[in-house]
Amino acid sequence: MQSGFATQPIKDIDAYRDALKQTVVKSEFLIRPVFEATTNSAWRIVFSEGEDERVLHVAQAVLEETSEVAIVIGRTKVIQQRYERLGLDIRPDRNFNIVNPKRDDRYRDYWTSYDTLLARSGVSPDLTKSITRTNTTAIGAVMVHRGEADSLISDAVGEFRWHLNYIEQILGSKTLSPSGALSLIILEDGPLFIANTHVWADPNPLQIPQTAK
Repeated sequence: MQSGFATQPIKDIDAYRDALKQTVVKSEFLIRPVFEATTNSAWRIVFSEGEDERVLHVAQAVLEETSEVAIVIGRTKVIQQRYERLGLDIRPDRNFNIVNPKRDDRYRDYWTSYDTLLARSGVSPDLTKSITRTNTTAIGAVMVHRGEADSLISDAVGEFRWHLNYIEQILGSKTLSPSGALSLIILEDGPLFIANTHVWADPNPLQIPQTAK
């Protein structure tokens, strides 16, 4: 409590540790099959919010548990300061690659690809240049579109629909639909999955079976 982290004293430290352990066990039990399914793969995963501490923790866990290739988007110096402060073992160029929106040789290729996709939507080149310099979700989606990454992990920060808008702009097509969302809540009685509340708040009869696929 002196550090300001705790708001009230812990009366039974053993019970507190058991409660934390139960939460970790439930989370690990759910995510373990995902890690096991990707053990022998080498997919390139791009993390759009690479400066977020939670994302760096996940990136290290993925690298430790799977053979995936991690790509992190963010400012190099900020990422370095974060993983050193967190005591993480991951290091750029050795464990993962960094795409620095402020200074990257691929910037022209990325904004040109984005501009080509939106050429008929009335979006100006100046706007696509600005978005490709500042919007890490758009950058990650462009990388997947160009075949430089196999999947994108985003939405650690911000509003879901905001991120989805750029993903649909870049990766959406008539053959790649519908969009889907799945939220997981770990309850005392077990996990609860809630589908597509962020995509279709009031689904019609045709969208409901699509959600269940």
